[in-house]
Amino acid sequence: MAPAENATDPQTIPTRPFGKSGRNVSILSLGGVLGMSDLLVFRQAMKMGVTYWDTADSYGRGKNEKAIGKYLQD
Repeated sequence: MAPAENATDPQTIPTRPFGKSGRNVSILSLGGVLGMSDLLVFRQAMKMGVTYWDTADSYGRGKNEKAIGKYLQD
């Protein structure tokens, strides 16, 4: 596994290559149910460079994936 890239800004999450895809993703992920109270958390995570989003069918019975997808699309 390649080492994480050093973030120059302490407010930025370091990244590393994702498998053989050639894409870098953040070394930390964020997941959970996306509700109105979580929008602030998601917005801040994106500002800090989080690009790895954990979703699961058990988070809202599939509604979580749709909510996160809609948020990222907007």
